[in-house]
Amino acid sequence: MRFKRAPRVEGYKETSRKRAGVLVSQRHQREKLPLFAELIAETQPTVEEVIAHRHRVWPIAEQNRRDELARKWREARRRLNELPAPARSAMLRYWNNHRWLPADPTYLSSEIHSYLTGRLVLHDDKIVSRHQLEWETKTKTRFAAMTDAELDHMIQTHISPLFAEWGREERQRRFTARAAIQPAQPARSRSRRR
Repeated sequence: MRFKRAPRVEGYKETSRKRAGVLVSQRHQREKLPLFAELIAETQPTVEEVIAHRHRVWPIAEQNRRDELARKWREARRRLNELPAPARSAMLRYWNNHRWLPADPTYLSSEIHSYLTGRLVLHDDKIVSRHQLEWETKTKTRFAAMTDAELDHMIQTHISPLFAEWGREERQRRFTARAAIQPAQPARSRSRRR
């Protein structure tokens, strides 16, 4: 299953920019209430105290974030396993081939929810958008209603290769249907007069 690995929990990395950021933040706090600037300055911790506090809480916060991410993955996998077997395997293929969605448990849960609510449907062992499937069906029905001349004209003049491909499929379907209906004609022997 496609997923993005979370970075390992490491200690807080102290830099000169972070130290300077503490001083800027404290200065902004004092400038918000200039009449109480001295009182605010007395209650503000030193830069070392702020950095020491971050060193203590950073690993705990990062581990909590990783634990929450793992909980979401377990929940998404549980929801995936609750789907019927054909839908589960199709959803797994859909998820693994879906390259523009981030490999995040929230997105997997969202796609499963879309399937359960009908926005995504199982069609020919694939998960597809219901809207796209309805549009394709309507378009192919329109092609089926075209005359042979209209169909040939559309194939030759249409910009979209998808429509041209569908038109060729329709033409092939008609040819196959006609061949199945008409029995094979026996070959006539031609006699030549001399």
